[in-house]
Amino acid sequence: MTLRCVSDGVPTSTLTWYKPDGGKMNSITALQNTVNVKMSMDQDFGVYKCDADNGLAPPDFKIVKIEQTSRSFCRSFIVNCFELKFNLIS
Repeated sequence: MTLRCVSDGVPTSTLTWYKPDGGKMNSITALQNTVNVKMSMDQDFGVYKCDADNGLAPPDFKIVKIEQTSRSFCRSFIVNCFELKFNLIS
């Protein structure tokens, strides 16, 4: 799954993605920051946050909540199969 954070701030913002456990995933000073998230374990689900900070107050952020709504039975060698639900919170 790909999550994308976009900012048009001037000066250019530092965009930082955070995992549901609060750990930093990726930080870059650019117009967009894209991260790939593997939804293979229960802890991969939850709230992902992107902070956009260009040094001017206040910094902006967006939150994406990814919920596991059910586990499907899989007839393959895939470790986990999930049905996903996405919510853009802010």
